[in-house]
Amino acid sequence: MNLDEIIRRTNRDGQHTVHDYRTQTLGHACTVNRRIHDGHYNVTGFGPILGPRPSIGDYVIMPGSTGGLFCGRIETLDLRMNPDDMWFATISKQPDPPWMKDPE
Repeated sequence: MNLDEIIRRTNRDGQHTVHDYRTQTLGHACTVNRRIHDGHYNVTGFGPILGPRPSIGDYVIMPGSTGGLFCGRIETLDLRMNPDDMWFATISKQPDPPWMKDPE
């Protein structure tokens, strides 16, 4: 990733990105605020500090409310400028991709 991409936080190849929030820290977190209706949730996120910012169509992985992992696809997105890494989104629950399964 070159300096211009870091500053603009763009995804160089234009593909949908998977944003991994399994380990959440200050400045890198994603939280479900509320369930809107079946399979759709309002979330608040921060980060990533470096790398591409979230875009509509990207995927978010985070800890599930009852354990395990939650995978969602960003349907709507509101990027904030202050702080510049904050965002609000509506995400739709997605089936867990095979690579998210725990090894047996």
